[in-house]
Amino acid sequence: VDPNKVKHGKIVDEKGVTGHKGLEYEADFYELTDNEVYVFEIKTYGDKGAVEQLLDRKLLFEAQGKKVTKMFLVCNVIEEEDKKFAEQHGITVIAGTVV
Repeated sequence: VDPNKVKHGKIVDEKGVTGHKGLEYEADFYELTDNEVYVFEIKTYGDKGAVEQLLDRKLLFEAQGKKVTKMFLVCNVIEEEDKKFAEQHGITVIAGTVV
């Protein structure tokens, strides 16, 4: 992944897939093709909330017809338990420190 091609944008929950129809979310993503993306969540501290944000973004992209091929949680610090939780949900964790 070329970090210069990771985009920061907004995505609207037009169908209410997260339970909040019409709500706008920020998203970091890398477009592989017109219909395929990688989704990123970038945090100082990675936790279950960050994992849930990634899973919500995946739902949002898929509701718009995009295929989410990979999800990445990029953080400075994450606890081992939260890292395992993320990985169980198919998320690749990139962390400076695992505690």
